[in-house]
Amino acid sequence: MQTNIILIFFFLLNMHSIAQSKENELDLSKDELITEIIIDNYIPPILFEFNSIEFNEINRLKNICNGFIKWKVKKILLTGHCSNSEFNLNSKLSKLRAEKVKNLMIEYGIKKDIIEIIDHSKEQPKDSTGNNEINQRVEIIIQET
Repeated sequence: MQTNIILIFFFLLNMHSIAQSKENELDLSKDELITEIIIDNYIPPILFEFNSIEFNEINRLKNICNGFIKWKVKKILLTGHCSNSEFNLNSKLSKLRAEKVKNLMIEYGIKKDIIEIIDHSKEQPKDSTGNNEINQRVEIIIQET
């Protein structure tokens, strides 16, 4: 009877260790992803709907912010952009987009004094062939870690 109890104890202890190692593996892969973002210093831009400050990548932005907090990023630059046709409708749209991202980043724990905004408006298009979607963006640039 005592042997069975000891075996059950070791089984439960082993199961706990396996669960812990799986949890650590998940954390490690998150760390690798965050490290890759910081080392490459490139984060794919946040893309916006046409003539709007709304976007569908809220969870992605939360993950980026969690990485910035974990790695103690000290300075972030947000650059707002819009397409030519959007600029004709609303010349302040690119700045409003960058401000929206900044406000959400603050809400997710980033200190507001480390975030700078530059409004590039329609001046730095990624595509001038009519692909507006790639121009409807906010770029997040790590300036100091």
